[in-house]
Amino acid sequence: MSDKNKPFLMLMRSKEAEELMKKPDAFMLLTQISMRAKRNDDFCVSNLKTGEAFIGDFKNIGLTERRYRTAKSDIQKFGLASFKATNRGTIAKLTDSRVYNINEDESDEPSDRQATSQATGKRQAGDEQATTNKKLNNIKKTKKNKEIEELELSQFETFWIAYAYKKSKPTALKSFSKALEVTSLEVILAAVTKYTKTRGKVSKYWKHPATWLNQGCWDDDDYKSNNNSNHNLEDKNYDNGTEGFIVD
Repeated sequence: MSDKNKPFLMLMRSKEAEELMKKPDAFMLLTQISMRAKRNDDFCVSNLKTGEAFIGDFKNIGLTERRYRTAKSDIQKFGLASFKATNRGTIAKLTDSRVYNINEDESDEPSDRQATSQATGKRQAGDEQATTNKKLNNIKKTKKNKEIEELELSQFETFWIAYAYKKSKPTALKSFSKALEVTSLEVILAAVTKYTKTRGKVSKYWKHPATWLNQGCWDDDDYKSNNNSNHNLEDKNYDNGTEGFIVD
């Protein structure tokens, strides 16, 4: 036990202490309470809390019952303690340390039994918290992944509508997801618009959607027009697969 946590009773050099000394009976009763007051919240058969003590044996400090009652009244008036009658006796509770400091035990060195119990409790609480955090993280991760998938699918559908030559949609979706790791939908759509203007309705002049994405064609500076084309894709909607294309 460190010196700090050795039991002692400190009389404070205060105005309240000097005033209380003018009432010797109250001063003596407060001294008795302070000497007996429980210093910590360790297990106690009488179930007393920190700062509490049983009193009532006023004759042991040289008081009569009448002087004892007056002393209790004076202590309460000073706001130094409160009193509660129970079937086991009167419990006094210190409410101020302006006169006496009872050196409450704030030791970080609990008994072996207490240490084991506290360590077990902390470990269980830590395990429960870790499990809870893991579950929350998994829920957040699942929710986030679902939101990302829904967003990518929505963006892909926008791309699919814009890219007139529709071929191997599942493969194109995979390629589109990879493409979004290095570029954006806006860049892809802008490039698709330029690419569309240079293609005709002959399928051999078109790259499969997946191929176009895998080759990063959104970065191409320009596209050479198909001179053999006699059809402008802006004149017709090609949403239905390869309908409208001349297959080579």
